[in-house]
Amino acid sequence: MKLDKTSFKAKKASDSTNDRVYFLSLSPVERWEILDYLNLQAYQLDVYPKLDRTAFSKRKHEN
Repeated sequence: MKLDKTSFKAKKASDSTNDRVYFLSLSPVERWEILDYLNLQAYQLDVYPKLDRTAFSKRKHEN
């Protein structure tokens, strides 16, 4: 997903009430994709790194 920087402008947080309405009007999948994209941008990643499963072990809990 590519961010269209021409469709945004700087404004105060108090003036951004329509952003919340727009965001909540999206489907849950679309909102998840936006949050996923923002998370990748925050950590400067292209894709998420794979989880190192060797650091975890499975064991049964005693009751």
